[in-house]
Amino acid sequence: MKTLLYDLNLEELGERIVAFGEKKYRAQQVFDAVYPYCKINSFDEIKNIPKSLQDRLDAEFVLKPAEVVKTLVSQIDGSVKFALKTLDGEVMECVILSARDRKTLCVSSQIGCGLGCVFCETGKIGFRRNLSAGEIVFQLIAANNFLQTSGEKVTNIVFMGMGEALSNFENFEKAHSAMTEQKLFGIGTRKITVSTAGVVWSIRKLITKKIPIDLAISLNASSDAERNEIMPINRKYPIATLLEVAREYAKSGDRVVMFEYVLIDGKNDSDESAHRLAKMLADVPCKLNVIPLNDSTCGLKCSGEERITAFTKIIHDAGVRVLVRRSGGRDIGGACGQLAGELRN
Repeated sequence: MKTLLYDLNLEELGERIVAFGEKKYRAQQVFDAVYPYCKINSFDEIKNIPKSLQDRLDAEFVLKPAEVVKTLVSQIDGSVKFALKTLDGEVMECVILSARDRKTLCVSSQIGCGLGCVFCETGKIGFRRNLSAGEIVFQLIAANNFLQTSGEKVTNIVFMGMGEALSNFENFEKAHSAMTEQKLFGIGTRKITVSTAGVVWSIRKLITKKIPIDLAISLNASSDAERNEIMPINRKYPIATLLEVAREYAKSGDRVVMFEYVLIDGKNDSDESAHRLAKMLADVPCKLNVIPLNDSTCGLKCSGEERITAFTKIIHDAGVRVLVRRSGGRDIGGACGQLAGELRN
């Protein structure tokens, strides 16, 4: 069975090439042809390596682990969503979000998701499989290839697409390493964020392994009763446990933790919820992103504008850093909670 080229780091590819009887430096020549844009469609287009190595690479490796089968561009904000079909026929989605001088790519880490958050379209698929490190990285390659025509490339990464990245820890970690490697993509560690629904044991792995990355925790409730109803994972990792590990994370890496709060009409948007939320976050080095619920098939509704304003004012007045974040790509099914919609087979 062939190996996905993007699943290997430079050292691993070098070892394979040495085993072929070639010099180790050939690995860098191969990587130069495929990072940070994929400049080739087949290994025989790498003209500075021997024909014998071209043939061996073709026999041993798959160059592209997925194919872009659909591209949608938002008429509202210029966001771009890609549907990529994998070799086994699954579909993963990623989204380029544009803001001033930034091009942020929202990447997927799984096909589907097993956590079952009621407001999320991805969760309705259920968990199908993890994406490999190479499949995650290839989303960045595809986005860079798209942006290259305008002389741009991805500047920021958010692991906020399909799936729970921290439940696919090994492949997430390897993809993160490639993204930050100066000779590949060279994206700064302060420009990469991983979002989690609250997989506490994996957050602790981020701490113990000292992986430099910003952390976003999808909170979405101010009490366990509220959170149990919309996020089943809370029954395993309740809010008190999440807040404890958030404090640990902020202290360990001198980083402010971001909490995400999807505002849902009649569920978690009351004044009482706002006061309770402000109190619980008061001693956590954090900022809060309030995200109005995006259109979905879940049957829930977004809070009205007056309610959003009143909710955030209570939190702001209590001294917590808070921002209302309007998700990009709402008209193309590319916003927060919308991935895995019409682009699946």
